[in-house]
Amino acid sequence: MKVFYRMIQSSHQKGIAMIELIFAIVIMGIIMLSVPQIVSSATKSTYIGMQQEAINMAATQLSEMMTFAWDENDANISEKMPVLQTASAFIPNCINATPPGVTSASGRLCRGFVTNASFNATATTAALGADINESERDDVDDFDDSNLTITIYGGEGIETQKGNYVDTQVKLRSTISYGDDTPRTTSAAPSAGGYDRNIAFANPFRFIMPNSTNIKLLSITLTSDNSSDEIGQKQISLSAFMCNIGAPRQLKTNN
Repeated sequence: MKVFYRMIQSSHQKGIAMIELIFAIVIMGIIMLSVPQIVSSATKSTYIGMQQEAINMAATQLSEMMTFAWDENDANISEKMPVLQTASAFIPNCINATPPGVTSASGRLCRGFVTNASFNATATTAALGADINESERDDVDDFDDSNLTITIYGGEGIETQKGNYVDTQVKLRSTISYGDDTPRTTSAAPSAGGYDRNIAFANPFRFIMPNSTNIKLLSITLTSDNSSDEIGQKQISLSAFMCNIGAPRQLKTNN
């Protein structure tokens, strides 16, 4: 009788163990089914991080370009960056000492500080830019048609020293051009002084103008030569503009 009871107890324990094993296998199967989704989400997060890094590269380059002078004739610091004369027929040129509609109190003038002469902006879009060394850049035009390759390692000779990076090289191409600065009249009667009370400007990036205007367009395009579709096929473009407004002269006082 005791032997029979032990046999039943042993069979019961084996049955419970088998059920627990089946439950464990089912649970592990459910967990394994979610692994591809987890891996996919992690991969997408990595690609997004690399995209954000690339955007930051382009934005940094664009911000650096905007620290340079608006034109070659603005780059002479001794002249205090006067407002330059352009070929724009829509905005009055700087033929007097001060820009139209600007008082001398603002400090912005159309004539140089030393020579007391007016300066012209670079004549055409085609004339923007110059193939010069990076150390010789003094105005934003010198970035026109510039192509830079950015690497995330510094020429290490051994493969293991480079690390397991994926997007090791990106290319930055910058272009500079003149944009549309045409004011559009939106009311019939101009106010005193010849200016309309309601003036609207077109999107300056809509048209690239052949001759000099008062707006320069800055564009950065980032690409990658990586063989991976998710990385190599990216193309990031950022744009900004700079205006021909000169810079105030330093106010000198006697203490």
